[in-house]
Amino acid sequence: MRAAHGLRLGSDVYIGPGVYIDPGFLWLISIGDHTTITTGVRIIAHDASVKRHIGYTAVARVVIGRRVYIGMGATILPGVTVGDDAIVGAASVVHEDVEPGVVVAGNPARVVGTTAAHVARHADQLQRSPVFQGEGWTRLSGITPERMDLMVRRLGSGAGYVR
Repeated sequence: MRAAHGLRLGSDVYIGPGVYIDPGFLWLISIGDHTTITTGVRIIAHDASVKRHIGYTAVARVVIGRRVYIGMGATILPGVTVGDDAIVGAASVVHEDVEPGVVVAGNPARVVGTTAAHVARHADQLQRSPVFQGEGWTRLSGITPERMDLMVRRLGSGAGYVR
């Protein structure tokens, strides 16, 4: 695990655009190997809500495990540990520890299932859904207008998968 300004960052970690990792207390935050932190996530290691009242800001470590997925716009609050292989749903507010291998969602975040069941549902759905493989199926890989139209038609009102 390498440290940048105190932040402990594992290998093969994806950090999306617009992610806020508390710059004032980076050394209190660690992120494990093979973790994905998507667009707009906030990881906060301090709470200044009482500073004007008591003169102090509360601080606590934030530990994000290995192979964790944190969905778009989620907030991880001070003192939270997110266990290995957990999934945090988009826009969730996590104020308590997340056990390894569970899926949490909501505000406040609550357990909604296991990672294994979530993955199994998608693996099953993958067998019956449109799949778009190879280069040229995302904006980042240069999708053409023709492929955009094809994807819209094949998806209809359902969902599919892109690799």
